[in-house]
Amino acid sequence: LARGKLAETASTPIAAYSSRTAEEARARFQTDLQTLADKHGLAIETLDAADLVLVNGMVRIGVTVSGSIAENELAELLIALDAARPAVLVEGISLRRGRGQRTAKTPRLLPIRLEIVAYADA
Repeated sequence: LARGKLAETASTPIAAYSSRTAEEARARFQTDLQTLADKHGLAIETLDAADLVLVNGMVRIGVTVSGSIAENELAELLIALDAARPAVLVEGISLRRGRGQRTAKTPRLLPIRLEIVAYADA
């Protein structure tokens, strides 16, 4: 999940999205992110797509996801993103102080912003 992964894989990304068009690949990527978010308790408030960019013969698909997640779900979400196939790279993560009081039954919600990238065949 480190920034170094992008540099290591930018010239030959592993498990890239394969679709008829870059827009279709972006839609699949966004659907996959929503599925991961739902499974790991990330409540997405906004999902902003960056422009599609051609990099070393691959299409770079970037999104910024803003939302909130229970503090006890954060590690599992990051592990799932790291294990995702096709591969996704977390280029940035921003966490803010949790909302509300944490109790034994109610974990604190953390506002989170993720900058996530995937690649597609050109």
